[in-house]
Amino acid sequence: MPDGTIGQTYDNTPAVPGKMLKPDDSILDVATLLSDMLAAMQNVSINIDSVNINTDEVESNLNQIRELTVDTNNLIAAGNALLTTIDADTDAIKTAVELIDDIVATPGSAFSGKVAAIGGPAESTVPTERADREGVEAWLNTFGQFVNPSHDLATGSDMITDASPAQMQKQFTTDSEWTALTTPGDVTATRSVRDYENLLISYTIAAIDTSVGLIIWGSFDGGTTFHPIWADTILAADDQDDTVSFVGIALTDVYCEFDAEVGGVAATVTFEMGASN
Repeated sequence: MPDGTIGQTYDNTPAVPGKMLKPDDSILDVATLLSDMLAAMQNVSINIDSVNINTDEVESNLNQIRELTVDTNNLIAAGNALLTTIDADTDAIKTAVELIDDIVATPGSAFSGKVAAIGGPAESTVPTERADREGVEAWLNTFGQFVNPSHDLATGSDMITDASPAQMQKQFTTDSEWTALTTPGDVTATRSVRDYENLLISYTIAAIDTSVGLIIWGSFDGGTTFHPIWADTILAADDQDDTVSFVGIALTDVYCEFDAEVGGVAATVTFEMGASN
């Protein structure tokens, strides 16, 4: 028969402290039972040594988390740097498109103040011949001027060089370039006239005795060789201040010479030149 121990079931066994309660037990019996249960619980112990935690595995997982955090931060930094570069490149592209838009104008519209610079490779020699239907660059000399051969495409001889628009209708003078010549054999500086076809050269003679010889030299090949294009002997009785004109002449360079003096040694000659198209 049950003896009244906790967990057993019985009907008529009297309540004993520490035993199972019955419906008709007193409050003192209940208190006694609770006291016994508390004492039993205080005697319960857990062997901590029997609890095992794999700290190596925990540390490995923590290291992986740390590495993943570093990689994530590096990716974020690289992404931000790339976005900064993309932003700068986008601004540059925007500026370039705006500049292109500035130079595209409708005929008759106001000038934007910007122009497209169009050029090509500088060539001091005849460019390479291209085959039919191949692309070809414009022929520019070393001054950026368009070059057109007059007749000999193979050698480029007798070339005619078109001047830039700023020079086409502009004249020049040598008033500050050519100083007075004082001795026979003296010459002026050589002056390029490649861009001009009309020349007016004046001479002024001072202190002439019997006569003075004058020569004007011109070159057709860029100053490599010169030829006399005008020569005269000016007598004391002649006009000492006169001009020589050349119209529609294809020269590249010009200079003047005080060639000879007869009857004295004091004469001086001053040349000046004006050129235009």
